[in-house]
Amino acid sequence: MGLSKTSETSTTTNNDGHSPQAQARRENRLAKNRRTAAASRAKLDKSEQEGTVAKRQLTQALRTLQAALPRVEELHVENQQLVQKLAASKQECCQLRETTKTAT
Repeated sequence: MGLSKTSETSTTTNNDGHSPQAQARRENRLAKNRRTAAASRAKLDKSEQEGTVAKRQLTQALRTLQAALPRVEELHVENQQLVQKLAASKQECCQLRETTKTAT
């Protein structure tokens, strides 16, 4: 890579026609791009790992909810029955109140 001085541009160039400064800038840019690419790959790997963990947690939460669903349905039926009993008791109470009023 011998250096030569050109009379037209009065700059020093190497054998491939580029100045050493331009070559250094290009190498620095390539090095920076490599570092950026490596950092991006590391971020992607971390995101993928976090995504895998989140997926595992969501899958476990789904299993827990699916396991609890039959009991929730049972409690819903029990609750409906209690609401019906409460309504019947309330109606009976109102009837007794009316009966008591008319009896006195």
